[in-house]
Amino acid sequence: MKDIQTLAAFKRACKVGTLVRRTQNGVPPRLNKVAYVQGNAIVFNRPYEADPTLGISNEDALEMAYEKAKSNPPSAGAWLDWPKASECTVKDGVLTLDNWSNLSYTIVSN
Repeated sequence: MKDIQTLAAFKRACKVGTLVRRTQNGVPPRLNKVAYVQGNAIVFNRPYEADPTLGISNEDALEMAYEKAKSNPPSAGAWLDWPKASECTVKDGVLTLDNWSNLSYTIVSN
């Protein structure tokens, strides 16, 4: 995603179903799917966990959480208000929020 170098380009690339990796200092990386997009915010699925004892893989757990968030974004999704361009850095498809302990979102596929 080297063509994504601005906040506006990152926002345009985030469509429903886009797979995004969330990383933050001290927290294991997590994959999320975009469940809803509006002009001033975006909704991801909430955290999910695999359960091998029930035959639920990471991929299945992600898909279940995504479908739940997509069906009811106001209460089932995790909202991110879009930052101002002065509050973030975008380089090679990675959006980093400057004031959030290096919280970043990387577009994996769209």
